[in-house]
Amino acid sequence: MTLLEAINNKDYNKAAELVGESAKKDVKAALEQSFFFQNMHQHAAGLALLNALADKGLIELDVYEYNNLDTSILGKVISYFKWNDPTDSLEELKALLQKADNIDEPIRGTNLFSFAISQNVPVDVLKCMNEAGCDIQFVDDKGENYLHKVSVKDAQLASDYIEYLVSEGVDIDAANNWEQTPLLRQLTNSNTYSKATFIALLENGADPFVEVKGKNALELALAHLNEEQFEILENHGVSLDLEKQDNEQQSVVFRFLNSTSDSLSSTDETFFTKFLEIGFDPYQINKGNYQKEQTPLDLILDKKSEYLELFLEYVDFDPNVVDHEGNSSLHKVCNYNVNFEESKAKEVYKKVKLLVKAGADPSLQNNSGQTPQDLAAQDSKKYMTVEYLMKQS
Repeated sequence: MTLLEAINNKDYNKAAELVGESAKKDVKAALEQSFFFQNMHQHAAGLALLNALADKGLIELDVYEYNNLDTSILGKVISYFKWNDPTDSLEELKALLQKADNIDEPIRGTNLFSFAISQNVPVDVLKCMNEAGCDIQFVDDKGENYLHKVSVKDAQLASDYIEYLVSEGVDIDAANNWEQTPLLRQLTNSNTYSKATFIALLENGADPFVEVKGKNALELALAHLNEEQFEILENHGVSLDLEKQDNEQQSVVFRFLNSTSDSLSSTDETFFTKFLEIGFDPYQINKGNYQKEQTPLDLILDKKSEYLELFLEYVDFDPNVVDHEGNSSLHKVCNYNVNFEESKAKEVYKKVKLLVKAGADPSLQNNSGQTPQDLAAQDSKKYMTVEYLMKQS
């Protein structure tokens, strides 16, 4: 059997033997006649032959010289194992990889080990690459290790990858250049969020209390209003400190209320109810838009009445507490700018009724000597509110 016949018949062990016995020029001729390199994707399983060609200096294994890992010899070999069992090929794969130079060199931002992760190869291939000399502790120019790479893709084998990388000492809580651990990276990348990957990170020791810009994992899940992430974190023993403020001097509750719409959606209701069950200080001073000092209660009073109604169901609330200007909750609701909109005026009316029912005193005067009725009377759209308050006196 000639070398050309062995290659065409995919008898790679025989081809490897013949390469060792043949002159370099004859091997080159057989490779050209068989279109071996053009059809590399068909020959990626031929590791015995590839090792023989490497020994003969006929294939390029210096990763730095590659223009693209997808089309490179090593890239095609790695990709082959995405669909094929590597069990019987690991020793030959290891031998081939050990012949490579600059094996950790990134090409277009990705090195060979990261490429293998992106191809969803079996974890045994990653183990083989590590044994062959890939630096499993590699950190790229973004400050990201291989756990960061796993965290931003919906890897079918994410759990296996994470368990293996952690067992080899890769730091699961390492922060990248944006202060994100793999867990926080997963949370902040909504396009590649994977429940399985998220859980695997937690179960392999990821610290959910590490913060980025003053927010930990639970607070980031909340920022994205992701009920699933929130529930997973709670099931792993993570609890919210509702009054802890982030770098912008905003608490979890304040940020939530400041970011949700005026109407209470089902998702908003789920989270708001959870906060009310945990309990928080409605009078805590936060920095709102344009650094304005506001409280969670201020934001509740600005929203539609359904927020206030839910709040009153859970909170033992004194509606006659006043701020530094002497304004009670009733003052603030009556002073709300309805912007000539009938629907907003009606919401003011509803909130006034709720507050009065909760014990609000319509006769209270603020530091300027104004009652809630005085403030409501400044806007003709609030005539029903004015009439209602007059009946309370």
